[in-house]
Amino acid sequence: MVRKFVRPDLFVTFTCDRSWPEILNAIQGRKRPENRSDIVVRVFKIKLSELLDDDLIKLRGNGDQAIAVASTGIAATLLSGGRTAHFSFKIPLTLNITSTCNLKPNTSEAKMLLDAKVIVWDESPMTHVHAFLAVDRLLKDLTKCDEPFGGKIILLGEDF
Repeated sequence: MVRKFVRPDLFVTFTCDRSWPEILNAIQGRKRPENRSDIVVRVFKIKLSELLDDDLIKLRGNGDQAIAVASTGIAATLLSGGRTAHFSFKIPLTLNITSTCNLKPNTSEAKMLLDAKVIVWDESPMTHVHAFLAVDRLLKDLTKCDEPFGGKIILLGEDF
């Protein structure tokens, strides 16, 4: 992403603590957390989704428009009001370097994107760079702004 666009203004990390009560309760003292990576990953993903949802709820509670998208359908269901990126931006299924989104400018979907203060994109590394380039072109066209993603705040999430 940094090679294709600009360096992010802010980079936030969210790490897992093996002594979280949810992890310790799930293993019930039978094993060590490092031997149950499935539980650790599950609890981490739940907490990350809660963090993203809290951000969305705060933004929406302040009257700001926030859009939640994810690269996969399962991840989209975990976000408050989440949809897949392909659905929200009308990203074509077959992509190349010149692909464009199939979203028309004078539609309710376009207005929603224009009104959005922030776009939360979960599971972003699962998305091909050509999809990001198509969304970048779409947002630049809609906002008539030549900044990356039309100057919109894009929060990319993933559990690396």
